Amino acid sequence: MSGHSCAVMVAGSQAKPRFWLRRRPGANSKTGAAQAAVDPECRVGYLIMGNTKLHKAGFVNEYVILHDVDGAARVHITPSELLLTEMSGFLPGGGSAAGELRFADWLGNVSHVTLTSTVTRIPLRTIMEVTETGGYGDLGFDTAVTGPVKVEWVGQPVNVGETVTVDGQLVLSADRGGAQGSAEQCSREWGCGCALRGQT
Repeated sequence: MSGHSCAVMVAGSQAKPRFWLRRRPGANSKTGAAQAAVDPECRVGYLIMGNTKLHKAGFVNEYVILHDVDGAARVHITPSELLLTEMSGFLPGGGSAAGELRFADWLGNVSHVTLTSTVTRIPLRTIMEVTETGGYGDLGFDTAVTGPVKVEWVGQPVNVGETVTVDGQLVLSADRGGAQGSAEQCSREWGCGCALRGQT
């Protein structure tokens, strides 16, 4: 991770030019100009950039429960925007997601958040475990979803439920991983619902 103020020039070499530039002062100005324009988005305030990785990370609020997530992303932060690109995440129950997360006006009172993602073979069981806080994690279907998803909301996290919109085009397919345990155990827990489970 690296960062700098937009009020100062990125190129430290202007103050201390490399030894081969000391012999050619004219070349130094060209180098400094090129380095000063490394990122034109750094206009006001500061710029922080870098890579981040997650290992067995989790997140819990009244809407979702995430745990043991591995992933990575590129970080781009300015006073007006917090942007995570090249995001990838792998869930403990199987499946993955990749995409971009953008917080516009993230330091203000009313931020606008957009998550654009593509999910790949995430089991329905995992989706229920993440979003159903009542503990109903298994509906008896070995089904996985794949496709693009877009989520947007406005405001602080405490108001997300009032403004969130979700759009997706998901395709269902058989989850070849199957559930832990035998069909007999499943029948005891779920009765006839287990007959819909794809035992392979």
